[in-house]
Amino acid sequence: ETYQWWSYNQGHDNRAGNSYQWVCPMGYDVDEWEPSYDQGEYLLYFGRVIECKGLYTVMEIAKNVDMPVVMCGSGTPEQFLSDDIPNLTYRKPVTGLARSELLRGAYAMLMPTQYTEPFGGAGVEGQMCGTPLIASDFGAFSETVIHGYSGFRCKTLGDYLAAIRGVKQLNRRAIASEARSKYSLQNVGAQMDKIFKQ
Repeated sequence: ETYQWWSYNQGHDNRAGNSYQWVCPMGYDVDEWEPSYDQGEYLLYFGRVIECKGLYTVMEIAKNVDMPVVMCGSGTPEQFLSDDIPNLTYRKPVTGLARSELLRGAYAMLMPTQYTEPFGGAGVEGQMCGTPLIASDFGAFSETVIHGYSGFRCKTLGDYLAAIRGVKQLNRRAIASEARSKYSLQNVGAQMDKIFKQ
C-alpha cells in the first residue's frame, strides 16, 4: 500500500527488489466522504484503541490542549481514560456516513502510531474530508502526510503541540482535493489496471 511498507518488508525478509512487485494505495469511493472546509471543534483519534497506536501520546496531548479530544474505535478504552484528563472522552465505533460526519467535524486527526504503519487508512479518510492529519514521522505517514500541507509529521510531544497550533494555517479545501484525487477509486483503479496488464 506504500513504498515504506514495501521497503520495510524487503529489509525484514532480507530479499532483493523485484520488478514484478508493485505499490498501489487503497482506493475509496469519494462520495462516501463528505468534506468540510470549516475549522473543526475537537481533536480526533480514530482507530483501534490499543497502546501501539500511540494512545499514551494522545493522553499527553489531551493534558496540554484546551479543546476536546475524542477517542473513537474498537478496543478497551478504560486504561487511556482518566479523571485527571476531563477533555479526553471515548466514543464507540461508528459506521457508514457517521464516519464521514465524525472525521470532517474534527479540527485535526491524531495518529501517533508507534509501529511501522502500512497505510493508516483512517488518516487518509480524514484527509478526504478536509481534516488535517497529525501523525508519527515514519512508516506510511511519510507518504500520506505532506508535512506542512496536509498535516504534520511529529516525533516529540513538543512537535505534536506545535502541529496542533499550526493546523490553523492549513487549507482544508486543498487537503480534501489532494486526497480525493490521489485515493479515488478512479485513480487507484487505473493504477491497478496498469499493474494487471503488465
